[in-house]
Amino acid sequence: MSQLPLLNELVAQPQLRELVIQQTRKDLSVGEEELPDRSVMPDLVDFVNDVSVCIRKRDGHSSSWLPSVLYRVDVPEKLVRQLDNGARYYDQLAELIVRRELQKVLIRLHYKSS
Repeated sequence: MSQLPLLNELVAQPQLRELVIQQTRKDLSVGEEELPDRSVMPDLVDFVNDVSVCIRKRDGHSSSWLPSVLYRVDVPEKLVRQLDNGARYYDQLAELIVRRELQKVLIRLHYKSS
């Protein structure tokens, strides 16, 4: 299921990476201390790992936080249901979140430039 190589290819530009990071922070309602700036990193693996750690930690503290975030990010429920509920659940969920945030940024940029 991992599509990190594809995501990395799509966000090769540091400015685009920064927009994805900002959008993710906004939708997850977290700051730079929980999701550090990874716009200068060569790929998104570290950022996706940061998102995974963040959602794992937050989900452990509040049972209502994750459903609210998934609604705000607009991750399709069908995709969430298809995830393996094992040890990699939060890693897979983080990939879905980052992929959706990238889509939102690309759509916004497309219509902004039109």
